[in-house]
Amino acid sequence: MSGAQFELKDAAGNKINFTGTDGTYTKDAQGTAVLTTGTNGKLTIKGLAPGQYKLKETKAPSNYVLSSNEIAITIKDYKDEDINGILDSKESQSTTEGDTQVPSTDNGLLSITVENTKGFTLPRTGGIGTVLFTMVGIVLMGGGVLLIAVFLRKRFGKAK
Repeated sequence: MSGAQFELKDAAGNKINFTGTDGTYTKDAQGTAVLTTGTNGKLTIKGLAPGQYKLKETKAPSNYVLSSNEIAITIKDYKDEDINGILDSKESQSTTEGDTQVPSTDNGLLSITVENTKGFTLPRTGGIGTVLFTMVGIVLMGGGVLLIAVFLRKRFGKAK
């Protein structure tokens, strides 16, 4: 879905800056672009060195619920041993370690699907006002019961 916004941090928790538009971004220390999925619903990030990263959705597309999960990504150091332009990988399939996505294809690309569900966020209701009104209501009801008891006692007197 287009319009989802993300933030990428390195292993130390530092935000990484990017330049780019429409779902294709390149790491740039002076960049100010917000990682946003393109019109095709995809996000392509270039220029990341091998290491650990964390991807977090910061804004969901319209009418979708924001994901609270943070995705840990490991980029391994791949080498082209036979210098044919295709990275050589020792792994044969993608692996998932908990929430960690590990690329293992020969081209070093990693495809992650972040599922957003349609829905809405319920507004926060209540708060201190609800508690206050409940307490006042209980006091008023207790006072009403007390008044009725006093009235009935005066009217009918003590039963002997």
